[in-house]
Amino acid sequence: SCPPSLNQMASGSLVGRLGSGVLVDRVPARTCLAVVPLATAVSIATSTVWSNSVTVAAAALWGMGLTYGMNAVAISVIVSRTVGSSLFSEAYSWVFTAWGAGGVIAPWLAGRLFDL
Repeated sequence: SCPPSLNQMASGSLVGRLGSGVLVDRVPARTCLAVVPLATAVSIATSTVWSNSVTVAAAALWGMGLTYGMNAVAISVIVSRTVGSSLFSEAYSWVFTAWGAGGVIAPWLAGRLFDL
């Protein structure tokens, strides 16, 4: 069985992806993309302030999953609206590759900077 923390993040991401699809039809995608990091920061800050509460930790993990899912949708919508449907697959492949490379390189770079 999955750990509860993984379930929280996965269900939050699912809701974020589905809900964000509806949201970007009503609110500009750039606005969504600007608000998502703030919502992530609120989730992280909440879990830091009330670090001894399992309920708050679960809610914060769900919130982080939610914002991760919203981020994925907002980025794909912005790429699509920027380059058009004919160039979307090529442009999004570059964006997704950069996202993955950042996920690999950033922790190493942060460790190097910390050691300075």
